[in-house]
Amino acid sequence: MLADTLTARERPGVEITPDWIQSQAAAVIETISKSRSTWERNHVFAEAQRSVRTEGAALDPRVAVAITDTALQEPHSIPRPRSAHKSR
Repeated sequence: MLADTLTARERPGVEITPDWIQSQAAAVIETISKSRSTWERNHVFAEAQRSVRTEGAALDPRVAVAITDTALQEPHSIPRPRSAHKSR
């Protein structure tokens, strides 16, 4: 019984497809937008990492990067224009 508890169970791996990346990107932005009105790459990347860990796809670090890149593009996000006036 103790061995069963301490032995890691293999989760079936998720199939990483372009559609899956799109759906994860949408879910990441949906999650972030519940607590933020604006976000930066690091916010999206952190949420993408949480997402891939939950889905069992964390072994390949490129997956979180792909979700982040997709999430920061339209239709999921729009870039915020930079102000013409810079703070001094």
